Amino acid sequence: MEKTKPNVIVVGGYRCGTTYFANFIRQHPEVYVNEKKEINFFGKHIYTQVYTRCNPIFQRGFYYYLDFFKPKNNEKIIMDVSPFTALDLTSANDIKKYLPNVKIIFLIREKEFQRKSVYNHLLGSGNLRNVSYEEYKKQYPNYYYGYSDYNKMVSPFIKEFGNNNVLKIPIEELRDNDPQVVERLLNFLNIKPFNFHQKGITLEDNKTTLKASYKLFKRINRILSMFSLWLGLKYYTLIYRNGLKHGGENENTNKTTTTN
Repeated sequence: MEKTKPNVIVVGGYRCGTTYFANFIRQHPEVYVNEKKEINFFGKHIYTQVYTRCNPIFQRGFYYYLDFFKPKNNEKIIMDVSPFTALDLTSANDIKKYLPNVKIIFLIREKEFQRKSVYNHLLGSGNLRNVSYEEYKKQYPNYYYGYSDYNKMVSPFIKEFGNNNVLKIPIEELRDNDPQVVERLLNFLNIKPFNFHQKGITLEDNKTTLKASYKLFKRINRILSMFSLWLGLKYYTLIYRNGLKHGGENENTNKTTTTN
């Protein structure tokens, strides 16, 4: 059975409202967005906030990636929303190799809001500690400027797929239901007009949620560490007691043998 392939990929930008966009566009009956947002398959490396590592999803292969797409209603658009993709400038070439006819969407956001969103995300995830925004700009210029260099990130996709197959969307204008932006999006996807709503979807940062999640993770990790320590002590206590027991038995056996 042939697996479903995405025909549209939202490759970025990072902290530019991809979660909002996914919730917005999946309202349309002709659009399927995979349930696991941010697969980030394409690109041999993943550039995270503080380090670069080999992409484990890419290493598992293309067919593993396709398993994430399970449309239910024969939707016309099969969409992957993976904002880390554009951070690897080689990812456009990888996409062209596996999905030569795919369309690309790149979200852009007012730069200062995007930069503050990245900073808040770093704080919330625990990758930055006790660093003010002004200090962050000086100490991490690659993140401050690099993550908002939209032209640099989108240019490899335009080179590989052409201007007609790459759409840049200002996310604030989409949030405001700008009719021209919505029409441009629908025309690009070649889907029928639709009355989108904004109820229950926001463009707000999830700094508070991230901080709460990080604290919960630390608490769980601390509990697991304590449990592991307790389990280890129980194990060694059991071994020690068994050793004493068997040692005593051996001693009694030796005494009996000597008496005989």
